[in-house]
Amino acid sequence: MKKIKEEIALIVGSFITYAILITFLHIDRKNKEYIYSLGKIDQIESEFLVISERFENLSEFFTNSRLRKPDITTTLATEDVSKRYIIFNGIYEDFKLLKNYGYDDIIFILPDGILFLDMKKPQISGKKFIDIDNIVVVSNTLKNSVDKRFYDSMIYSYPLFHNNNLVSYVYFTVPFYTVGKNLSDIFRNFYVFYIHRDFISLNGSKGYIQSELSDEYFVDRKFYNLSLKKKEENIDIITKINIELKSKISERLQKIDSFCVPVKIENKPYIVTFYSIKDISDRHIGYLVSYTLDNTFFEFERTFYITAGLLGIIVILITYSVYQILKLKAAAEEKAITDKLTGTFNRMAIEPIINAELDRSKRNNKPVSLILFDIDFFKKINDRYGHDKGDYVLKKVTEIIKRSIRKSDYLIRWGGEEFLLILPETDIEGAKKLAEKLRTAVESYSFKDIGKVTISLGVTQIKTGEPLDNAIKRADEALYAAKNRGRNRVEFNYY
Repeated sequence: MKKIKEEIALIVGSFITYAILITFLHIDRKNKEYIYSLGKIDQIESEFLVISERFENLSEFFTNSRLRKPDITTTLATEDVSKRYIIFNGIYEDFKLLKNYGYDDIIFILPDGILFLDMKKPQISGKKFIDIDNIVVVSNTLKNSVDKRFYDSMIYSYPLFHNNNLVSYVYFTVPFYTVGKNLSDIFRNFYVFYIHRDFISLNGSKGYIQSELSDEYFVDRKFYNLSLKKKEENIDIITKINIELKSKISERLQKIDSFCVPVKIENKPYIVTFYSIKDISDRHIGYLVSYTLDNTFFEFERTFYITAGLLGIIVILITYSVYQILKLKAAAEEKAITDKLTGTFNRMAIEPIINAELDRSKRNNKPVSLILFDIDFFKKINDRYGHDKGDYVLKKVTEIIKRSIRKSDYLIRWGGEEFLLILPETDIEGAKKLAEKLRTAVESYSFKDIGKVTISLGVTQIKTGEPLDNAIKRADEALYAAKNRGRNRVEFNYY
């Protein structure tokens, strides 16, 4: 029983140890993934700021060098929209150059909100801007009201003065699809801006294509037009990635925070980083998403499984080693309390056995009895047939006794040809019956080259709380009486 308990404790302990190690390993992997994710988000944010500042510097330079000129500001000061073509013709060539850099429009709005000039649609003027929101002015601190249609663009706004009087605001618009193109050209990854459906242009959604990522996000159709001119396979890869990720990131998209996620497409590892773009009121407009060939997350995963496997092997080896040690220890303990010739317990086993049984007897209020017996005329057997035959008789008697007792009974070689039986949950009447059964079994057996062999037995019951030596002494007295009364008999000794 002790051995089984030790083995169970070893297996459970090994399992718990392995589970703890795997838990720490998993936490370490998740920490590495988290830190790496933060790095990827910081990276795309830095890349976005580089592009944003690039357009800001160019917008500010153009404003200072071309628009803050007397010929421009004087015309604006008239507030006569019919003179807008003076400005249009004056900066048209510059406007075409800016469009090559990725600008979409330059708009002049008078202080009262009247549209003076839209370089993209010069025929429209005198319109009062409506559906105004305090939204993005991406790269500078000027906060002005901007038409909702500019939600899908970065906007750079500057005041224009004439004789120290504000005469107009000029707005430079840079669509996010061109931001993605610039990012791809500079940083060699692939970038897409996905706008939330709530912020699509007032012109409607006809200029947008619904993203495979979510029904809530759209892509400017012009993005695909630009991308197809470069590499059509890039669009195919992005489409496959988006389809693969759709169900996996739906909850993350609802949280509208920045995050990144690994994915494998066509056996190639990618990291897809989602950077939340927000307006000046901290409203989420959409995501700038980068698609990067990157094996880091999968290396974290690979390292985790390799380390987990190695730890498993180590734990198994250690468990096996401890098991072997316990096995050797149990064998040594068993050897120390086992009689080498008969395989029964020896006298060294008596104390732990009897203490355990007496404790159990006390708890369960059950009796414990003893049978002390020896082989009759054993010395004559040794003298006549030799010690080998004597050993044969000892072993054979032991086998006969073992076949006749319960597994819960204990057979102890008390010394020489004398044996002690400890009988848990057995009163003296039960012990007497068993003793008679044992005597008959031995007497009925024909020993090779010897013939009949008999045993004499003394029986008693242990009193509650009495020392074992007292009970053994009574059993010994009963055995002595059996011998004096002719041997091959059972005698008992009550209290």
